[in-house]
Amino acid sequence: MPLRIVPDVIDGISPLVCHPAATVTDAASMMRARGKGAVLVAEQEVLAGIFTERDVSLRVVAAGLAPQQTPLTRVMTRNPVTIEASDT
Repeated sequence: MPLRIVPDVIDGISPLVCHPAATVTDAASMMRARGKGAVLVAEQEVLAGIFTERDVSLRVVAAGLAPQQTPLTRVMTRNPVTIEASDT
């Protein structure tokens, strides 16, 4: 299989994006509605982190946090590893 650059792989797929102050409930509702397992957390188009289904179970549920009151900044994975659009 030939190598493809990132835009060719994700063509037509828009990521879910939440503001850092959004709650876990806000993010989980978006994930459920769109059938996604993660949301990007960004402010003014600057990536701050990512929040995943795994974060829900390990950082929210297992920690006994209230999803309606917990902001994503408290439970997201900060500074995720990223790649450039021109990468294969």
